[in-house]
Amino acid sequence: MDAAVNALTICQDHVLSKMDWKDSQLAIGLFEGERQGDLAKRLGISQSEVSRRQLENGPATLYRAFQALEDLDR
Repeated sequence: MDAAVNALTICQDHVLSKMDWKDSQLAIGLFEGERQGDLAKRLGISQSEVSRRQLENGPATLYRAFQALEDLDR
């Protein structure tokens, strides 16, 4: 488990270093369960841009990685 956490931390640091402010807000929104439409409205972008940025810029990757780590703990 320690090795998995260490690997996730290394990847997390890399992904976070590439994100801009909107990407970080999208990541927070994912972890908090915020809907894409609500995120789009709050950030002043389209829902399709929210979806694209989540998939291409790292927020969805971080979210899936943390979900996988939680699954290991069960």
